[in-house]
Amino acid sequence: MGHFQDRAVHRNGYHARVKRAWIILAFCAAFSATADDLQRANELAWAKRFAEAEAMYRRLPQTHEVRLGLARVVMWQGRYAEAIALFEQLEGTDALEGKAMAQYWSGDLRAAARSFRRVLELDPDRAAARQSLNEILSTARPSQRVAVDGTRDDQPLDRIRAEVAASFFSDPQTRWTVSAGRYLLDAERFAREADGLFA
Repeated sequence: MGHFQDRAVHRNGYHARVKRAWIILAFCAAFSATADDLQRANELAWAKRFAEAEAMYRRLPQTHEVRLGLARVVMWQGRYAEAIALFEQLEGTDALEGKAMAQYWSGDLRAAARSFRRVLELDPDRAAARQSLNEILSTARPSQRVAVDGTRDDQPLDRIRAEVAASFFSDPQTRWTVSAGRYLLDAERFAREADGLFA
């Protein structure tokens, strides 16, 4: 009887190993197909075939890489609010940089500047983040203006106008300008000439 029990145990162990091997093979095949599909979706996205890429990303198992690719394709199609929401669901510097870019392209320069600064805190070597932040900040540089103009001719009024103005930004979208100026009119000349005309 022991001989038959040993064979049954051996056979059950063999079947368990075969079953595990099939499961591993199925998993590897599924993973390989998913990796190939992800590669294909990325290629479609870079070829600017956004609708096809988006459809493929949405069909794939929702891994971090797939969701990041989907968020980028949505952003590249100009659906910035949706892209920002997708990027916010992800972690990592790539997702934060994608969110910053979507904010920048949508015109929300304040939020984009904050996000790009955070990206650069996490990874100072991000060239695109640094360039984009510099572009935002360059639009917010302070400026000064001094202007003086005047006229002197045979008309009844001579005028001189002087102005000094300074502009600065409290953030990339809020510009403050302070200016001061003065107009000088040669009223005495006007009065003398007017008296001569009406006398």
